[in-house]
Amino acid sequence: MIRTLILSLLVATSSSVVPAPAVADEAIEQLINELVTVSDPGFGYSGYFSGDEFLPYEGTGQIRTALLGATYRRPSIPMRKIVERGIDAVPVLLKHINDSRTIDTEPMSGMMWMEFSDEYDINHRTRREPPKGVNRESSPRNDDHPDEHALTVGDLCFVALGQIVNRNYVATRYQPTGGLIVNSPTYSKRLRDIVLADWSDLTEESHRDGLILDFKQPDWHSRRVNAYYRLSLYYPETVENVVMPLLSLPTYDSSLVYDFCKKVLYATEDRAECKRVLDEFTNKHGDVYREATREQLFGDLAGLESDEFHGFTPDPKSKDHRCRELLVTLFDQPENVLSNHRPESTVIDKFGLARLIESLTHDRVPAIGSAVRRIYQRNREDDDSYLTTACLKSLAHRGDAATMIDRLNQVRFDRLNSDGQDFDAVDAICTTSDPTVLTAIEGFAETTINDQYFTKMLAALERSGKRDPEWLWKRAIHILNGLPDATKQGQDLLELIGDRFPDRAENVYREFLAKGTTERAETMCVLLWSDHPLALKILAPLLDDERLMSGFSVPMRVCDRAATAISHRLKKPRFDSEWSLRVKDDLITRYKAECIRRSK
Repeated sequence: MIRTLILSLLVATSSSVVPAPAVADEAIEQLINELVTVSDPGFGYSGYFSGDEFLPYEGTGQIRTALLGATYRRPSIPMRKIVERGIDAVPVLLKHINDSRTIDTEPMSGMMWMEFSDEYDINHRTRREPPKGVNRESSPRNDDHPDEHALTVGDLCFVALGQIVNRNYVATRYQPTGGLIVNSPTYSKRLRDIVLADWSDLTEESHRDGLILDFKQPDWHSRRVNAYYRLSLYYPETVENVVMPLLSLPTYDSSLVYDFCKKVLYATEDRAECKRVLDEFTNKHGDVYREATREQLFGDLAGLESDEFHGFTPDPKSKDHRCRELLVTLFDQPENVLSNHRPESTVIDKFGLARLIESLTHDRVPAIGSAVRRIYQRNREDDDSYLTTACLKSLAHRGDAATMIDRLNQVRFDRLNSDGQDFDAVDAICTTSDPTVLTAIEGFAETTINDQYFTKMLAALERSGKRDPEWLWKRAIHILNGLPDATKQGQDLLELIGDRFPDRAENVYREFLAKGTTERAETMCVLLWSDHPLALKILAPLLDDERLMSGFSVPMRVCDRAATAISHRLKKPRFDSEWSLRVKDDLITRYKAECIRRSK
């Protein structure tokens, strides 16, 4: 009887557990099938920009390079949902890594050239060299490759896999000047085989441990930040133990160390003298700078190894190649030292710490909040606003209303000119969703006369559902009317009015220019610079204004500046302010005629 009952329970348990992965796989399969509907560019699959982001966390995108004005992107919802699944999605993504179904975008080609480079991101701290056959930076451009590439489901699976494992896998990206880099696992068997070899045996434990290793031994700042994002989503229980030790490390100024190594240490030939100048440097700035120097040398060694790997000839004017020699001489490293021999650091540069702290917005670990608050209090009087601003951004997401309001009370909202540190602080605080802080922000937005502060605070208020359009209109006009005649301010508010009140924008822009100052003319030219629909109507009268403007390296008349902005709308012929006066005046005359023709 008891034996029968136990067997029944085992069968019932098995029947309720075993199908779960199949159900999960089926859901991921459905999401992958939806990738064929992707019709907008995104990080990892664009021909006009490059960068990275973690799709589940809005606002984490970082553009690295881009064609001017071509940064439009829209995150794919199916891609985001796949990445959110984490380790569970990896086997299904690998199954589809050779899925040649094309997505709903036009085939891509480079404006001037394209390469099929098989780029494959690795953490150079934890893996010295990429697998053989990838990262072919010098692959020939005139080989048998096609002259265009249609993005596939397999390409997007490659990108999604990289998102999950903290590798910046990019199917297509822009490369200056006018180039397109393609890294497609559906096109390249070499790349596809390496992906499968590296990740087919991934387990939850190895995934978690790999992210922790990326955090502790990053090859650059973003690797650590991106590891935190993934740990906070996939393995939140690890975050406190991983992050807290880093927040207690002593800090150093990396620019001081860089200048010392490049200008002093590398230029010192005698080894005994090298030891002396290092002692002098650390005696002046503190012992933390000895280890910081070692960090710089290891970083330079990584760059040297990359050059050696690709067969690049060292710059004869640079002495960075001495990094290996100096690691041996000054830090007792072996003669054959490699960059991945670098020990785990017990110091951190201020920029790296700030970069991490500003990203600490996706956990609710009380100890991390307390540590960030201590760092803020310790550095708030320093000139290094980047670190304190990073702390404010983190604290803004941790419900620290007292610290936020205290900092807001120090800002002079009653002044026309913004203070740089105050502006950065307001920008960071306005990312909060804390109701107490939002109420304080609302009060400052009611009274400020500063257009830049106002537009920053407005974003926070609207995100929380506060304030109606008519209030916004009245406040915006009130602030604009309070600006002095010769002001260089107002652009943010004018842009806001154009976006929110397009039917009223033309009259506001004309009234803004009616003061007749060259400063306001410059503001309006910049506002309408990039093919703005109101450029011809608003700027045409300025084509008769020959007054000189200040702040330019070449003589710049108001009419020259207006003509340049108008040319972006007219497309042809283009206008160059460095042309001769006769050529410019002839073209301005043509622009006047064209503006009149289009106004009829």
